[in-house]
Amino acid sequence: MEDSYSATDIEFSVVVPVYNSSMILEELAERLIATISQLSPNFELIFVDDASVDNSWQAIHDLRKEHGNCIRGVRLSRNYGQHNATLCGLKHTEGKFVITIDDDLEFSPEDILKLVEKQRQTNKRVVYGIDPKKKMGWMRRLMTSVFRKLEKTFNENYHRGSSFRLMEGDLARKITQHVREFSFVDEYLAWYTNSFDFVLIKTEKSSLTSRYRTHRLIDLTKDLIYLSSAVPLKIATYSGFTIMVINFLFGIRVIYKRLFLKIDVKGYTSLIVAILFSTGAIIFCLGIIAEYLGKMLKMNYGKPPYNEVDKIG
Repeated sequence: MEDSYSATDIEFSVVVPVYNSSMILEELAERLIATISQLSPNFELIFVDDASVDNSWQAIHDLRKEHGNCIRGVRLSRNYGQHNATLCGLKHTEGKFVITIDDDLEFSPEDILKLVEKQRQTNKRVVYGIDPKKKMGWMRRLMTSVFRKLEKTFNENYHRGSSFRLMEGDLARKITQHVREFSFVDEYLAWYTNSFDFVLIKTEKSSLTSRYRTHRLIDLTKDLIYLSSAVPLKIATYSGFTIMVINFLFGIRVIYKRLFLKIDVKGYTSLIVAILFSTGAIIFCLGIIAEYLGKMLKMNYGKPPYNEVDKIG
C-alpha cells in the first residue's frame, strides 16, 4: 500500500516508542491505521526502537513492506528510556497533530478518536488520555503518588499527564529543542503552554512484561522530582528553618532557667542529642544540594539523549 501524499499534507503523526514488543507490533499498527484512517488519509506512524533485544526492528521493516510509506522507523544505538525515545520520534514528525502511544496495547488505539474529538471541542493544545482506575503494582502506585502530591504542593503549573497524548505538531517539535540526558515530555510541554485537557479512557492489561523494575521506578521518580521541580530544596529549606527555630527556643529555655530561675541546667545528654540531630539535618540538606549539583554536572557534560543508528523512511 504505497501512499501518494506529500509530507506537507500529513494531518496526523503517531509516535510509538518500542522496546521488545515484536510480537504485538503488527496488531498495534493495524489498529492504529484503521483508527487514523477514519480521521484522515494522510498520516504517518513513527516507531522508535529503543535498542530492543528481540526482533522489533525487523518487525518494523516488515510493517513498512506491508503498509508502505505511512510507516517510518528509527533505531537507537542503546536503550535511552521511554521519554528520550519519544522525543526522538517527535523530532521526525511532520503532522499538524502528533499523538504518542505506548507499544504494549495498554492504551487502546481506538481511543485516539476520543482525543481528537476532545481537541476539536476545546481547541486545547494538548489532550491527555487518563484512566483514573488504572491498575498498577504497589511500588509503581506509591512512586507515582509521591511525585504527584509533591508536585501539586509546590508546582503551580502541575498537571497530570500520561504517555497517551495528542498535541499540536508545532508544539511537539518545539519541545525537542530541550532534549537532554534526563528528559520528561510532560515537563517540557508545561514550559510552553497551560492549554491542557483530559479525556477519560479505560486501559487494558498489557501482555508485555513491565520494563520498570522497582529500582528503575525509584530512580525515575527521584529524577522526576529533582529535575522538574525544586521540591527537595524547599523541603530542605523548611526542615532547616524548623530545626533552627526548635533549637533557638530550646536555647532560650535553657538561658531563662539559668539566669532567672537560678536552676543549674544539666544538659549534657540533651546537648549531644541536639548536636547530633542538627548535624544529621545539615548533612541531609547537603546531600540534596549535592544531588542537584550532580545532575547539573552530568547535563553540562553534553551527553547525548539518544543516538540514531538506522532509519526507515
